[in-house]
Amino acid sequence: MKTDTGGKHTGRKRGILEVLCFILLLSGLFSYYYYASAVRGKYEPRTKRTETNREAVTYRSEKRMKLAMAMRFPYLTGLIRNTYVVPGMKATRTLMGEFRAPTMCTSMTPQGMCVTEDYIFISAYCHSLKHNSVFYMIDRGSGELIKTLPLAGQAHVGGMAYDPVNRNVWVSGGNSGNAKAIAYRIEDLEAYDEESNYPVEAVHNYTLATMTDNSYMNYAENMLIAGIFKRTGRSEISWFGLTEEGGLYTQIFEDYDPVYETVAADYVAATSGEIQGVSQNRDYLLLSKSYGPFDSELQIYEYDIARDRYIDKEAKKKYRFPQKLEQICEYDGKLYCLFESQAYAYRAQPFLAVDRILVFDIKDLTD
Repeated sequence: MKTDTGGKHTGRKRGILEVLCFILLLSGLFSYYYYASAVRGKYEPRTKRTETNREAVTYRSEKRMKLAMAMRFPYLTGLIRNTYVVPGMKATRTLMGEFRAPTMCTSMTPQGMCVTEDYIFISAYCHSLKHNSVFYMIDRGSGELIKTLPLAGQAHVGGMAYDPVNRNVWVSGGNSGNAKAIAYRIEDLEAYDEESNYPVEAVHNYTLATMTDNSYMNYAENMLIAGIFKRTGRSEISWFGLTEEGGLYTQIFEDYDPVYETVAADYVAATSGEIQGVSQNRDYLLLSKSYGPFDSELQIYEYDIARDRYIDKEAKKKYRFPQKLEQICEYDGKLYCLFESQAYAYRAQPFLAVDRILVFDIKDLTD
């Protein structure tokens, strides 16, 4: 009796071919994700631009961005009340170290944000660590970029805060183990000439002795709020009182920082890990939580000055947000939300890249 060995061999070959195709597919996906997640963060594409770009980098219109977002976040998309294009994601005019000549950076990564009576400021750093960090100064009414302000150095500038009493804009500074809080006068930022090719000058520069890092910041009720980002475990958030002159209360710490004025927190509360931003009003404290390509989270807590912790399981409300949510900032009953996913280092990843500041009504989120 004859057996059909040819059919068995054909089936075996087909099975081997399918396995090989599957392996090649996985290898291709892994290679692309490695390129999109790691390789792009180390290099910058060349550009012929000579000025900071003003247009959105991913979606041509707000409508297209909302359609893409609504596929995974339909409820949240319906709550959006306004948006602002984040400039400079294709190219940003800045400086390079001590050289007093303009240069173009194509890897600026947005981190911090604050909202004033007239402006929205965004802080960004060069992901490839070649160029100076910057502020983008945006007209709050029209949403148009007014100017790009280069800063001294290449700090991560993870958070910003606006003191409306003294009209100072604060930004995170320093590096690991050397947390800084640096302030600029609004009038100095308004008067800055982009053709000067000098970094903007700070009015205050403090060392935060009770913090290892200043990862994010904000302002509330005449206090500066600063927090530490940690990947896992508990972290902390600190409050610093402001003087009548708009500075921080300095203290003398033996063998600490002989150059910059040094301050300690007035009080501290614990947080969970992966916190990227904070916003506070009289009733609530809001935290943004994100890391990597995973969905972000907006956490809402009842605020109490005597409360010693704001941890995940105790949040009053939580909202799922797109990946890479960074600074959150409340102004005039609105919550402004900034993402870093539109930066060159990240926007090739196969996830939603939000290339605009999203604005929500606080009441829609807290009621």
